[in-house]
Amino acid sequence: MESDDTVSTRGALHGVRVVEFAQNLAVPTCGLILAAMGADVIKVEPPAGDVMRGLAPFPGTTEGRGYIVANPGKRSIVLDLTDPASHPARDALLRRADVILTAFKGPDLARLGLTYEDVATLNPNVVYLEHRAFGSVGPDADEGGYDVLVQGISGLSFVTSRSENGRPTTVRPAYSDMATGLTSATAVLGALYHRAKTGEGQRVRTSLLGTAYYLALPLAVRFEDHDTDALTEFHEDFALLRSAGAGFDDQRALFEDRVLPAGGAFELWFRHYLTADSMISIGALSPSLIEKFHAATGLPDPRRHGWSHRSDHWNQLVNDAEALLATHTTEAWMQRFRAAGVPCSRYNTPTEALDDPGAIANGFVQDIHHPQHGSYRTVAAPIQMDRTPVHTSGPSPTLGQHTGEVLSELGLAVTSPSN
Repeated sequence: MESDDTVSTRGALHGVRVVEFAQNLAVPTCGLILAAMGADVIKVEPPAGDVMRGLAPFPGTTEGRGYIVANPGKRSIVLDLTDPASHPARDALLRRADVILTAFKGPDLARLGLTYEDVATLNPNVVYLEHRAFGSVGPDADEGGYDVLVQGISGLSFVTSRSENGRPTTVRPAYSDMATGLTSATAVLGALYHRAKTGEGQRVRTSLLGTAYYLALPLAVRFEDHDTDALTEFHEDFALLRSAGAGFDDQRALFEDRVLPAGGAFELWFRHYLTADSMISIGALSPSLIEKFHAATGLPDPRRHGWSHRSDHWNQLVNDAEALLATHTTEAWMQRFRAAGVPCSRYNTPTEALDDPGAIANGFVQDIHHPQHGSYRTVAAPIQMDRTPVHTSGPSPTLGQHTGEVLSELGLAVTSPSN
């Protein structure tokens, strides 16, 4: 046993076997995080492979960019779960797993022998993740779903989408998917901790929709004693706007004016500005930070003059702020704002962000070598631990790369037609 002052070379989940029955992005992201923490993640793929393999593939290959970056550090085994010949391998994986990750519709779980009841019969102490897009119960429980759908249902799209031709655009990246990976990993870790204390396994449930609702905090709230009358009036006016054929911009403007708290702050003090050479992000939301913003810019403080949001004076102030920020470079403004104590940062494109010095210094990005596609830089797991390293152990696996290896570990011959 290592002493308390020894830093391990193994991840915190070393020795934990995870079997992943999932495609696309949400639950594979959970597996990605668990693998980075040292778990042995065995990804079970159908003969055609995870559908992500075929999205944005490199020329002449079936290796999609999305698959490559969502699955490093895992092992791939091919099983045709619809073929009874695969069931011995499936059941052997289920019996020896510490964690099972599933992302199927309910009828598909039953058809493939992967319901919690099926798995718990073979392995009562397993930690079983059941992920359904819209939740495990309710009218949509057996429907398939994607990030774009839950953005719409949860209201997230209404506040995060850009506008194009009077309609909201689809927001990318798929942040509900990615956040669901994080929440699923959190749920699995909590269940593993409970099992370590009690010996009991359990089912844990996550969903894209539940994550999307959680991401809507603190906007998704209604205080009955304070908000009922105002919201009733808003919904009546909103219905009139819709019936008149108003576009997305007009609809959201009404929402921001009447419902969104502190909407004006996001027009002046808590936003992104164009500068002389690029852009800058400003985060001045508290009264003291707002005061520092005005000290740094020399712009009049609307609070002192009683200028209300969307008044002529307010609108002119926003225009003046935008014109002023455009007169100097981002670096010059960052020096001025930081000297005044105003939180600010560079505004990067996703490709620029990969080379941001702060991200590199903190290990938020990582370089991985793929044997077929060379070296690439991508994001790292958003976790760091002092005693047990969090890192990616290798590239994404080729389809079925570890089928023989895993079956051999299970004591099965590599002769099944589903291999």
